Amino acid sequence: MRCTPRRETARSTVRRRGRAGGGRRPSPSARLACFVSALALGASTGPAIAAGPASASTTGWTAVVAILNGGSGDTVTPIDLATGQAGSPMPAGPGPFYLAITPDGTTAYVVNYNNNIVTPIDLGTGTDGQAIPVGAFPRAIAITPDGRTAYVVNEGSNTVTPIDLATGQAGSPITVGTNPDAIAITPDGTTAYVVNANSPLGSGGPPGTVTPIDLATGQAGSPITVGDFPTAIAITPDGTTAYVVNEGSNTVTPIDLATGQAGSPITV
Repeated sequence: MRCTPRRETARSTVRRRGRAGGGRRPSPSARLACFVSALALGASTGPAIAAGPASASTTGWTAVVAILNGGSGDTVTPIDLATGQAGSPMPAGPGPFYLAITPDGTTAYVVNYNNNIVTPIDLGTGTDGQAIPVGAFPRAIAITPDGRTAYVVNEGSNTVTPIDLATGQAGSPITVGTNPDAIAITPDGTTAYVVNANSPLGSGGPPGTVTPIDLATGQAGSPITVGDFPTAIAITPDGTTAYVVNEGSNTVTPIDLATGQAGSPITV
């Protein structure tokens, strides 16, 4: 399906942390009838995402893009990175907001923000599977390097839900900070780091934090204070440092993952 943005006349609202004013605001589908909400990279695994000859630098790699179409006909679209060609759209459940692909490239897991579910998609056949219930307003997802478990950040319930990917069963939620909105997992798969906004943008409330989770025990550790209204996190390939984007303070905070100490913010 081709995404052609157009204004909606109908309005709907969902619970979101406020920006400047706090409280609720229109959902993405209320603002635009169609827009790209997320992108993930994975290995090509079948006819649904395979396409023509590939160059050496991009052989076997595919981007999968989530398309939000105003609550009707929401899809994900594969793009062959060797050819730059988009494949056939695949059903993605209602309101796809974020997605992650298993390390073997066989399955995409799409977070459906408005419906409190995660939708698995078989990338070999292009078909969606049984939806997995999670917490309130799931916003982000990360998959462990061994491909066994996904961790879903639930913005509305201040939790992270583990999902056993072999069974499709959700485990007990792990409580983190307020308004969590991003997650990253260390390359060795031992720890997840969850970004918590804590306060609405521009409110002057408490700064954001990052909550470490021991993935062997499912226990959350002490939060690490970062900047105002953090919204994203990435971990270096060697697993030594995390970098947190602070939208409210226009900075990036480095975190030494061995000590759990935040370094001096970098102005951007």
